Amino acid sequence: MKYIPNALTIFRIALAPVFIYVYFSRIPNNHLMALSVFLLASLTDVLDGYLARKFNVVSKIGIALDPLADKLMLVAVLGSFHSDNLIPAIIFFFMLSIESTLIAAGAMIYFKEDLSVIPSNRSGKNATLSFTLAIILVFFFPDSIISFSMVVFATMLKTIAFIGYMKEILRSQNA
Repeated sequence: MKYIPNALTIFRIALAPVFIYVYFSRIPNNHLMALSVFLLASLTDVLDGYLARKFNVVSKIGIALDPLADKLMLVAVLGSFHSDNLIPAIIFFFMLSIESTLIAAGAMIYFKEDLSVIPSNRSGKNATLSFTLAIILVFFFPDSIISFSMVVFATMLKTIAFIGYMKEILRSQNA
């Protein structure tokens, strides 16, 4: 049981390129299949966190890899949507820069001598949930104002979470 949460997280990391492959493939119902890959990743995200807490097997590497898996999948999905003109370039590149900054900052903190990490917080979890809903909406209603509005809303929540994380990162660097 000790290694299952981390194995699920690594599985989620591997699902990001699978999503891209399936999304752009010529297999029948490729977008529905890609959505299934995304939903599988989302389910394993919930499952690995639940198992880690329930069996008290939370690890520093798991705390570091879990948000990386989320970021890779989000960038994969948003990049695919941007490529299909389902979201504007500004949203994709803005989110790419936020996620890249968080990955770089997280890696710098993690690889310090003490291997510390900044754990997720409520605003980050809310942003992730909002993006999950937005992504599902874009798959089912690609040209809808509701889908677009949800993507914008999720981007705003992610920006708020990003500011909070950056404040925490700066605070930890000054401590």
